[in-house]
Amino acid sequence: TEFTKNEKITAKQFKGPFKRWQITNEFKSLGDNLTRVTMTVDYAMPFGPLGAILDKAKFAKSAEKGMETALYNVRGLLEGNGSIPVYITLDAYQKLLAEKKKMNDVPVSTVLTAILEKYNEIEATTQN
Repeated sequence: TEFTKNEKITAKQFKGPFKRWQITNEFKSLGDNLTRVTMTVDYAMPFGPLGAILDKAKFAKSAEKGMETALYNVRGLLEGNGSIPVYITLDAYQKLLAEKKKMNDVPVSTVLTAILEKYNEIEATTQN
């Protein structure tokens, strides 16, 4: 595992289903509010020649699609229009949507931020 702030994150599998697995995410600033993210996966399938056949037949395309999806999700999060899967009760979800409607249908992240800010204000008041 390797971490260079604002440049690179590398994770390596020490135990698991692959003979070898290392994923590296590199970040390069291209100017204000613009960053190139490169994801590289170095891996080897187990089971020798049979693993190579499985890789070509199924895994490689699936892994590539997964990487594209991951990068798309990260882009959305960084640009402020993505989402993280969060599991909440139906009641809480309905209350969140009602609050969203009161706030002129702003993004859910804006609603959650407003709720947290209000909570912090109340908490600060009660602690004084």
